[in-house]
Amino acid sequence: MTVERSDLRFPSGGDQCAAWLYRPQVASSCVVMAHGFSLTRHDGLPAYAKRLAEAGTAVLLFDHRYLGDSGGEPRQRFRKSAQMQDWRAAVAYARSLEGIDPARIILWGFSFSGGHVIETAAADPGIAATLALCPMVDGLARALATPPLLSAWLIPRALADQFGRHNLVAVTGQPGEHAAPAQSAQAGRQAEQHHEKCER
Repeated sequence: MTVERSDLRFPSGGDQCAAWLYRPQVASSCVVMAHGFSLTRHDGLPAYAKRLAEAGTAVLLFDHRYLGDSGGEPRQRFRKSAQMQDWRAAVAYARSLEGIDPARIILWGFSFSGGHVIETAAADPGIAATLALCPMVDGLARALATPPLLSAWLIPRALADQFGRHNLVAVTGQPGEHAAPAQSAQAGRQAEQHHEKCER
């Protein structure tokens, strides 16, 4: 099936979110898709979007504000409330697309966005379906699973950021290193074991 991909932008929170729209020749449904936490639409998602479009649905794949090709300053800022606003704006934009049935909007989220799509769908009964991959649904439980000494360094930085001082911290790190979210040694070992299995 022939799939066309176009570049576009839609408004959100006084700025613009960059997106790709994948469209087969005929589609009445649309999957709205974005990555989790700090990754962008360039990071592995085009292959998923293309396959979904080849199966007969349009796909709106977007970057959250402050990240990737989307607008917003300061860069690399993470705000859950802003990302949730971006999801609502993306859904509204998808519903406005010519030929798309507003009642056939599907949400696809990975990791932190897996939690976003669950919240978005819970607040919007018009969402037709939700695909939540490895969703981050309980931040408190995740924080409590991390050794306190490993995550305590992040608290003053997070508070300072909330009060207007923009802080950049590493998103990923080896077990025991400072990163957000920090990995426990056990989580690190599990990731290494999984990686080894995938390489076999």
